Order: sequence, then C-alpha cells, then structure tokens
Amino acid sequence: MAGSFGAYFCMYAFRKPFVAGSYESADAFFGLDYKTTFIIAQVLGYTLSKFWGIRFVSGLEQKRRNITLLVLIGIALLGLLGFGFMPIEFKPLAIFVNGLPLGLIWGIVFSYLEGHHYTEFVGAFLSVSIIVASGILKSVGMHFLNQGVEEFWMPFCVGLLFILPFIFFVNLLEKVDPPSADEIQDKSLRIKMNKQDRASVLNAFLTPILAMICFYVLLTVVRDLRDNYMIEVAQELNLTSAAIFTTTEIPIAIITMIVMFSIGSIKKNRLALNNYLSLFLISMVLLLVCNFLFKFGILSSYWWIVGTGLFLFSSYLPLNGIFFERIIATFKISGNIGFFVMIADAFGYFGSVSLMLTKGLMFSNILWVPFFQKIFTLLAIGGILFTATTWITLSRKQNKILSDEKHL
Repeated sequence: MAGSFGAYFCMYAFRKPFVAGSYESADAFFGLDYKTTFIIAQVLGYTLSKFWGIRFVSGLEQKRRNITLLVLIGIALLGLLGFGFMPIEFKPLAIFVNGLPLGLIWGIVFSYLEGHHYTEFVGAFLSVSIIVASGILKSVGMHFLNQGVEEFWMPFCVGLLFILPFIFFVNLLEKVDPPSADEIQDKSLRIKMNKQDRASVLNAFLTPILAMICFYVLLTVVRDLRDNYMIEVAQELNLTSAAIFTTTEIPIAIITMIVMFSIGSIKKNRLALNNYLSLFLISMVLLLVCNFLFKFGILSSYWWIVGTGLFLFSSYLPLNGIFFERIIATFKISGNIGFFVMIADAFGYFGSVSLMLTKGLMFSNILWVPFFQKIFTLLAIGGILFTATTWITLSRKQNKILSDEKHL
C-alpha cells in the first residue's frame, strides 16, 4: 500500500506543481495565454502516452516494470529541466516531453496490485493519492514561488526534491507478491494481452465499455480542468489562502476513501459491481443538486468546491481502475486492468485537451466559475445517462450467464 501510494504521489511532483505558476505575459501562443499553452502541451503528451499505453501497459512483462518506471520518471524530469532553461518559444515542447512518459505510470503501478483480495483497499489508497497529491503539491509549488524560486525553474526544483522518494517507493512495489491460487480462482488470472485478446474483450463488452468511456471522458475533462485552474476559480471566489488546495481536498479524499472501502469490503463481485453503478448515479444526482444550490446562493463558495469535488471524485476514482477490477472478476475476463484503464484515460485526456483548446481559442473571456457551473451540469446529466446504459447492458449479460449456468 505504501509503495503504490508513495510512487504515484511522487509522480504528481513531476506533473502538477507547474500549474501553481501564473506565467503572465502580454505575449501568447496562437492566441492562447502562456499557462493554457503549457497545460495543453503537457496534457497532449500525457494523452499520446495513454493511447500508446493501451498496447504497451497491457502487454508489459512484469520483470521490466521497475526499470520502466525509473526511465519514465527520468525523462519527465529532463522535460522539467528543459522547461527551466529553454527559451520561451521552446518551453511548450519541454513540458510536452515532461507529460509524454507520465501517462504510463498509473497503469504500471496498478499492475502490481490487481488480482488480489486486497486490490480494492489498496487501490482506494492509490486513487486517493490523486486528490491528496494534486492539492499538496500545488501548495508545495506555491511555497517555492513564495521563497523566490523563478516560475519556470520551480517545477524542476519540486521534481528534484521527490526523485529519491520515488525510487524508494518503486523498490517497495517490487516486494509485492503475485496473486495466490485462491485469489486467481476468485478474481481470475491476470495475463498480458495480445492484439487478439484485446479485440475479443472489446467485441464482448463493446456497449458498456463505450458508455463508461464516454462517462470517463466527461469526468477526466472536468477533473483535469479543476486541477489545472482551481487557482483561478479560488481567486474569482476571493479564496486566496495557499492552504485552500489542502483544506478542500483532504476531506474529499477521506470521504471518498471510506465509500470505496465500504464497497471494496463486499466479497460478491456482482453485488460490488452494482454498488459501484449505484454510487455513480447517486454522485451525479448530488452533483447536480450541489451545483444548483450554489447557483441560487444557498451553498457557500467553499462548500461548492468541496461538494462538487466530492461527487466528481466519487465516480472518477473507482472508474480509474477499481470498477474494471470488478468487471474482470465478475465476468472472468482473461486480461488485465491496464487495458481498460489505458483506453479510458486515452480518450479522457483527448477530451480534456480538446475542451481546453476550445475554451482558450473561442471562449477565452469567459470567467472560470460560471464555466465550471455549466460543465458540472453537463457532467451530471451525461453521467446519469451513461451509467444507466452500462447498468442495463451489464445486467443483461449477467442474467444471461446465470441462465446458461442453470441449464448446464
């Protein structure tokens, strides 16, 4: 648990601190401000690695995982070094190089955990690291800036600070034992997948996979925008304390982890799967309610940030791996989580890049708070529809399996 949480927490030190800078300038790239350009460049690299990861992570040999992780993080650090010293016109290329290897790390780290009885408990801690790390490391970045570190060198300094801890936690991951015979019986054997394996799974589960990918695209777009532009949102709401990113995210992390632990304690895979689908529906309904309460002045700015973040992450975190763990276990799929997660992430971050480009080029004068109000509403409505579609199709498939078993 410590190895997975620590490794992914440290990864965020190479990805997120740079958004703490404002990079204000009268100049811009193709009509985009500096910060939006840098964010798009990094997410574009991150997105491309996700598409590559569909094949790479699902087919990765276990004995090469630790070396692969160290090489990837080394490339990311070199990208941050270039971000510090390269001329302004080449900085987007440097941050693109930084994002390119980071998109593979989640799938590789999770591959150490899948197929165990404890996967969902440890996966919950790993997922929560996304919330905690993003908030804390943005605060770390702001601390470096307050100490006088130049904006473009701040991300490299933060990354350098976390390189040794990352190596330590990767070594802890290497000590994780493979699934036991009992775990394989209950959770199914996790194997690397070739082209035929991937095609077979897609053919059998095309409708629910497409529905969940569409839902995950919405979740990823909103989560990524929330991560990257929370400083601007807080400023518009007159929440100026650097600690705001920690005080809002830690309660979200704790509550989300408790909910995920509760579902993770369910031994029957089908029941747990249905509970996750219930969680998605309830979260999206409450997200809609929270957004409307804030719009009409009933809910304060602080609790709007906490509430919308909670209901966002209550769906995003399970869909980032654990939900697919239960699908594999329920239907005894021969494969691994990496395949599902990389598909979802690839299209999710593609959607994130597309929306940031659209807003930056066509709606750059729109304020962030009303923009987030609209996008939260879209997420809630879309999430309800896509979850309902998934639930119906998976239930039919489950019922067919049970019917076939009765006739054997």
